[in-house]
Amino acid sequence: IRELLYKVVHSRETFKGRLFDLVIQVYIFLSIIIHSLETMLSLKCLDQVFQILDRFFLVSFTFEYTLRVYSAKKRLKFILSFFG
Repeated sequence: IRELLYKVVHSRETFKGRLFDLVIQVYIFLSIIIHSLETMLSLKCLDQVFQILDRFFLVSFTFEYTLRVYSAKKRLKFILSFFG
């Protein structure tokens, strides 16, 4: 299962790998937009929605990082690298 995860999480050579990267990039973009919108006083009525979305992205990014560490061939080297 680690080999399969490695191909999806660390490689862009497969459709699943490209899709995984695209989803993460969309999540990053949406997270930035949400954080920007949070600062607008006129949108304070949406604070609860922003908090829920923020937690969703936090859990998603934590899960992504966990998958990357788990599937890395040399885990410690990955964690200590620029990408980890």
